[in-house]
Amino acid sequence: MDPTIFFAAQGIIIERSRKYTNEEMLEKLRGVLQQRGRISGILIDESDDMPSSAAFRNRFGSLVAAYSLIGYTPQTDYGFIEANRRLRHQHPAIVADVIAQVEAMGGSVTTHEDTNILIVNREFQASIVLCRHQTTMRGSSRWIIRLDESLHPDITIAVRMDTTNEGIQDYYLLPSIDMTWEKLRIAENNGIYLDAYRFQTLDFFFHIAARTNIQQIT
Repeated sequence: MDPTIFFAAQGIIIERSRKYTNEEMLEKLRGVLQQRGRISGILIDESDDMPSSAAFRNRFGSLVAAYSLIGYTPQTDYGFIEANRRLRHQHPAIVADVIAQVEAMGGSVTTHEDTNILIVNREFQASIVLCRHQTTMRGSSRWIIRLDESLHPDITIAVRMDTTNEGIQDYYLLPSIDMTWEKLRIAENNGIYLDAYRFQTLDFFFHIAARTNIQQIT
């Protein structure tokens, strides 16, 4: 979508929600619950004379947060949906930071228009994926790393999020030549085979992407 169109649409959504106070919006949410017996983004958008589901997200941070304010708990756990939405919002900033760091080290980066694959120094391709933290029934931490073989990146930078899914815990730099799976489900510690690719920062990646100017000898 054209960014101009996107931000214009967001402006319309926010403007339409301004005529309602927080309590008025929540009261309308209670009305949907009373009439339908449940609430969802689709039911909100289908209701007449009511702000859109996007307006509720803009006003309260998420639909789940709005639900909690009227004492409604969905039968389905939508927490992962909200976490995924936050990660999608964070991804462009993380990619931009990686590009800036590579360029600061003297390297160059171009982005493939259709796939968002990074082409570094016209030498190798890198994909950046954000891995959501999940908690098992026993309270253990798990992450899923998805390796998109259809894109064939030379290296996948797996950004492992912390328990809040807002901060970064660490990184896995996974070369495609050594990866034989499309999806990895990893724990806090995974043994030398995987954790050999684990780094606290991306300094190693920036080092291999760096370029040094060699002065011409006359």
